[in-house]
Amino acid sequence: MNNRVYSCIAIILVCTMYLYAIDNPHFYRSTNFIHAEPKIEHDLFSSLDISLAGGSSCTSRNSNHQHVPLFDLYGTQSVPALFKNDNHSDDVCANIVQKLPPSFLLPPQGHVSFDATFKITEANISYSYIIKKGMLLLFHIPIRRLEIKNVSYTDITPISMINEEWQHLFNIFPQCLSHSHITIAPWKGVGIGDLTTLIGFTHNYQHTKVLDFIDGTVALGILFPTGKTKNPRDIFSLPLGYNGHFGIPLQGSLAIGTYGWVTIGTYIQALFFMHKNQNLGLKTDLMESGPIRSTFSSIRTSKGADWNTGIYFKADHFAYGLSFTTAYSFSGEQKTHLSIPYNSPFDSAIINSDSSLQGWNMHTLHFSAEYDFATHDSQSGLRVGAFYTLQLQGTRVFETNMLGGTFGLDIAWTM
Repeated sequence: MNNRVYSCIAIILVCTMYLYAIDNPHFYRSTNFIHAEPKIEHDLFSSLDISLAGGSSCTSRNSNHQHVPLFDLYGTQSVPALFKNDNHSDDVCANIVQKLPPSFLLPPQGHVSFDATFKITEANISYSYIIKKGMLLLFHIPIRRLEIKNVSYTDITPISMINEEWQHLFNIFPQCLSHSHITIAPWKGVGIGDLTTLIGFTHNYQHTKVLDFIDGTVALGILFPTGKTKNPRDIFSLPLGYNGHFGIPLQGSLAIGTYGWVTIGTYIQALFFMHKNQNLGLKTDLMESGPIRSTFSSIRTSKGADWNTGIYFKADHFAYGLSFTTAYSFSGEQKTHLSIPYNSPFDSAIINSDSSLQGWNMHTLHFSAEYDFATHDSQSGLRVGAFYTLQLQGTRVFETNMLGGTFGLDIAWTM
């Protein structure tokens, strides 16, 4: 019997290695553990789940997984390359760039590093309803408050290489940006994210002699771009959702229970985005790096799919109504591609070499505890809990861990 149990567990763990998914991830904070567990199969059963969490960070991980200042996740900013091909910048700035030696296009000469502090407060509101025979509806919307403050930039040019022209350009750097209508000021955004609606099917199988149960849920839906988009000229602004893109979310989860209180599960979720024309800052020179672009144009954007997969262990009601869950997730976003018109003056290869378009990934550990106040024969039940998400590793992501609490209400409208 034990061998069969262990075999089932091994199959779940091995299959998980080949799955790609999403749990509403974003590069600026550790991934949430949302909708990871299968739903209860009970006709006319509804669940309301609300979470509130917060976190902050002043560091990121860059393309080489290294710890760097917050906005160096795409590399340090090459100032000469930024204004080299910019026809809209101040003539003074362009003239200074022309006087600089060619070596100033190579890092670290002519480069600045951007420090800042990121803070986030986020609420997630989810509602699911089992209609009949396992058919379910699910709605989810986040509410976010994002803030970038304590912005500063530092010249990382070696002291021995600093000359009069570079020192002058560095001193008037903000004025050069303002002539291109670009701001590097602190930023704050508050509002709803993107609304997701899903329809799916859930099933709880308990007619097994080896395990307590095998539960599974699959769902398909649509994500509406209800969140505020990023202002490309406000360099440190962030989108509150997926920057105006419609999306098609897919998700599935599987769990097995044994020994009366042990649950082991896996989940997969993916979000595929529709193409969209957007006004973006474009990379026009191979030597450009960092978060700032000075050339803007409306361009067709094929946003890379977001995905998330994970495994979890749950000690379910092991002490009265108390449950504890620990999980690991791997999430990320695939490369975004920008398509230029046939007669465009831009070089497609250069534009798409932008580090900010190359996607990101993140490894996260999740810890949560929850107490369920429902009794065995109750028609409704209240749940409260707490959770912590810890980022282990990542590429082109903010290092933001999250601490928060949860509230849940389950109602069985028929017994």
